[in-house]
Parts: sequence; structure tokens; C-alpha cells
Amino acid sequence: KCEAILSKLIVNRELSDADAVRLLYNYVADHIAYDYGHYSLEGEKLNSNNPYGGLLDGLGICTGFSTSFQLLCTMCDIPCITVTGTANHDREAHGWNMVKLGPYWYYTDPCWGTGSKTRYYNETAEQMTETLHYWNEADYPKADTVNYQTRKKIGYEGVSESFRNPEEKHILIAR
Repeated sequence: KCEAILSKLIVNRELSDADAVRLLYNYVADHIAYDYGHYSLEGEKLNSNNPYGGLLDGLGICTGFSTSFQLLCTMCDIPCITVTGTANHDREAHGWNMVKLGPYWYYTDPCWGTGSKTRYYNETAEQMTETLHYWNEADYPKADTVNYQTRKKIGYEGVSESFRNPEEKHILIAR
């Protein structure tokens, strides 16, 4: 199923990593429905918290969205991890992602991004905290201090490590 998704979206197309991440984010946000019944099905085998439920069944809880996004990014050689923490005022368990574009990491939440393709997408730690995401930042890579849209405008001056430009187009081949 993952290969079919990637073939449809990105394989053998000339895209940048940033374009691919946007397509994968939109796919996950558009094709996985939140599984509101997940927590009421005690004792049954559930897949809503993993890519099987998200990508094959089309149902997921937050970690179903985030692990599906991570799997698709990883198959495209785009570094992506799942972040676990809490969210909202009641601090219920929640999962979202960090994705690396160029030399910087950004926060992305495809579960909360459902219905809004621009919110919770390639954000800073400060922006995620403002939207009631809580986690131990020391457990994860340091994120950029500006969101990706701002980084595109101001560039990468002063970055010493070598990196692939996230806006440079290349042929993507899933592995």
C-alpha cells in the first residue's frame, strides 16, 4: 500500500524534498480519519495507533497519523521522527512529528492538520507550545527557531554543515 501511495504521489516525479513533504502531509491529513471509537474497543486488537490502521484501514488516532507520515517520509529518504507528549488543556497523550528539511528540523502534526493544510505544518517549538503541544524537548533534535516558510525567505547563511537544499528539485525514488 505504501508503494502504491508513493507511486501515485511522488515516485519518478521531479520534486524537492519540501514538495514531497507537503504532498505526504496532505495525503495523511486527507486520507486518514480520526478513530473516535479506538478507546472504547477495550481488549480488541487495534491498529489505529500505527501505519497499518492509518494507511490500510484509513483510521487512526494521533500516533496512527504521525507514524504513517513518518513511514512515508522515511521511504523517501526524508528524515522524520515521531514525537510523543501531551496536548490540549487536559494534557491527554498525543503524538506528532519532526521532519528535517535541509539542516533544520521542524514540527508537523498531520492529525491536527486535518482540514487545515497550513496549520501545524513545519513549525517551531514555540509555535507548537502556543497550540497546546507539550513534550520534553531535550529528548528530540533541536528545531529551527523560525518556521520553514520564513527560513525559505531568509536562507541558510552561517550554516556550516553540508546539506541537500530542500527546495532543489530531484527525482524521488522510494525505497
